[in-house]
Amino acid sequence: MSTESVIYDRIKNLASGRVYPTVSTENTQLPMIIYTVSQSKPEINLQSDSNLTVATIEIDFFSVDIDTILVLMDECKALLHCFRGNSIQGCFLQNAITNPEEYGFSGNQQYLVYITT
Repeated sequence: MSTESVIYDRIKNLASGRVYPTVSTENTQLPMIIYTVSQSKPEINLQSDSNLTVATIEIDFFSVDIDTILVLMDECKALLHCFRGNSIQGCFLQNAITNPEEYGFSGNQQYLVYITT
């Protein structure tokens, strides 16, 4: 199972199911979530082959009000932070921010994910 599909399976019910990889569909109703694997590289170990890949997952949240953004970010953190399952050996929240936007608000969470290769 790919990293993207494991992440999707964990968060697919947030934002009334409006969860998309990389880009949303046109004219998507808010709130919505977009997730992206922004970088992926092998984990280097001097003693032996670690069989791990380290990826950074970015999750973007969009809504017309800040309260919805904060709830979605908390729910996402509860589902992903310290998660271990399938090919994911560990998923850890690294950064979280919110921003005002022209249409409302956005939020972003970055996770460091260790994946068995």
